[in-house]
Amino acid sequence: MLERFTVARVLIVDEDTAGVALLRGGLIRAGFKFVFTETDPRRVLAGLPDADPDVIILALHMAQLDGLAVLQQIRQFAPGEYLPVLIVTVDITEAAAEGALRGGAQDCVSKPFNEAEVLLRVQNLLETRFMYTTLRSSTVLAREGTREGRRLTRALLVEQDTVERLEDLDDLKDTLLQTVSHDLRNPISAVLLLTSMLAADARGAQPLTVEKKLEIIDKVEFTAEKMGDLLRDLLDSDPMQKNAELYPFYDVGELVERVLAGVDLARNHPVETDLGSVITNIDPAHVERMVENLLTNAARHVPPGVPVWVKTAGSAAGGVLISVEDAGPGIVPEIAARVFQPSRRGTHNGSERLSLGLSLVSRFAQLHGGRAWLEERPGGGSAFRIFLPPPTPTPPDTDLGTTFPGTPLGSTNGERHHRPR
Repeated sequence: MLERFTVARVLIVDEDTAGVALLRGGLIRAGFKFVFTETDPRRVLAGLPDADPDVIILALHMAQLDGLAVLQQIRQFAPGEYLPVLIVTVDITEAAAEGALRGGAQDCVSKPFNEAEVLLRVQNLLETRFMYTTLRSSTVLAREGTREGRRLTRALLVEQDTVERLEDLDDLKDTLLQTVSHDLRNPISAVLLLTSMLAADARGAQPLTVEKKLEIIDKVEFTAEKMGDLLRDLLDSDPMQKNAELYPFYDVGELVERVLAGVDLARNHPVETDLGSVITNIDPAHVERMVENLLTNAARHVPPGVPVWVKTAGSAAGGVLISVEDAGPGIVPEIAARVFQPSRRGTHNGSERLSLGLSLVSRFAQLHGGRAWLEERPGGGSAFRIFLPPPTPTPPDTDLGTTFPGTPLGSTNGERHHRPR
């Protein structure tokens, strides 16, 4: 076993003294040097500061205090750090496992357990724990270095813009750290749980029907897609990107129609479109991403069956207006005011989560000289809107026929062409 695992501090909480002894003995035989036990769940909260665990093995069903209640105390003890919890339970139902994960646990294993399997799961959780603590330590050091850099910058009378740039990078670093630690933690835990169910089926321990296997595979694919979307948002949030690559006289209505065809929004929502042919100068890749993020936001957060409207039209200011509206419950004003901030995102039930998707909508709109905002839809619901300014005048000697072939002006037979994605 690697040295970093042997010095890890493990806390076992279970009223079953025989089970506690079995777990403790297995961990010590595997090389763990610091294994603490507690058979009275009511004493866990008071003992956490002294135990200072790196991972907790917690029984789900206990008579004196339920494991979910203990889990809530653990999260209150360490609200801002990654303290992994492995649930052990005789209840092997999917509902029990999902309840534990929703309560903040990272993994589950059923009783009677396989000692080697428990050891592997503990090592996996510790690996994530050590990665998190290392990243957090690096962040602290980076912040200290940034503060020292600011002091030297002021001493040398460097331009104020340099200091502001460092602050932007520091804020972005915090956002990325929070996004990775929060938005990836639960999907990773869910994938671990689902794959463990498939592994149990393969070993013959918990046979699954073909339908159940396909359902689990669908859940894994969906979760992987969510993690892929997050990573793409992280890459697109590059703070060094300052300009949009504008192409003249682009049909925004046709672009929105193409993006809408690629987002599976109509599967769960009645969709009505009013995509007028509106022309302005845009960066097609940026506008596609803005529209895609708004449509994906509606697909994920608007309740199933609720209508969604997608519109493009000319605005009173002479530019282009893109709208994605829904008839859902709307977003509470406190969250709506922050919905486009890089670190927060509102949902239609009033909660909020970390995300970069909507912040990219606002960022890309600003790069075009426009803006993005949220307002209450007439009749109830939410209306996300993007304004893009009108096209700039083209110099008289410009040969529009030689512009990028993705614009309608490059067509001689009425067909529209587009910049490849």
